[in-house]
Amino acid sequence: IDIDARIEPAPDGDPADVDKTEVQISGSGSSVRIESNYDAVLPHVRWFGASRDLPRVHYTISMPATARLDVSGHNARVKVNGLRSDVAVDSHNGTVDVVDLDGAATVETHNGDISIGFARFAKASRIETHNGSVQVTVPADTRLHVDASAHHLGVESDFGVAATRVSDSHYSGDVNGGGPELRVSTHNGALKLR
Repeated sequence: IDIDARIEPAPDGDPADVDKTEVQISGSGSSVRIESNYDAVLPHVRWFGASRDLPRVHYTISMPATARLDVSGHNARVKVNGLRSDVAVDSHNGTVDVVDLDGAATVETHNGDISIGFARFAKASRIETHNGSVQVTVPADTRLHVDASAHHLGVESDFGVAATRVSDSHYSGDVNGGGPELRVSTHNGALKLR
């Protein structure tokens, strides 16, 4: 595994906080954990009280394509490319872009768009966003069952879908005769199936 971490000050932060930010790496024989540690970054007094503008840590991680990847972040933009295993992403604010995936995807973000391109869709996958749109790209011969829900759902599909349920808030049906389930949930957003 190769890990590159670049730390830069927050837009309104103190440049000295960069040196107080630590990248912690721990692991065992089968897993590695990479974490940004801000314990030494103290609040700064401003006109309207104290604030804690944390430095931004940008990670570039190269890992075996067959290893499982779990990412958890608060204000993270996540990009994954060429994974041949399962991926799980939990990001409160940020976009998620997964390309050339051959494994299951479990992706949640509160505010952000999600784009997932599957090289092969052979496992059930779940994608959730509260405020954001979801785009899923699969090979043309993919067999899957789509189950999508939203407050007001908009669906665009490049596939003929044998719909079993269609309403303002729910859309489900089979693509190419059905297969593993693709479950999508968004409160304010749309689903694009390409």
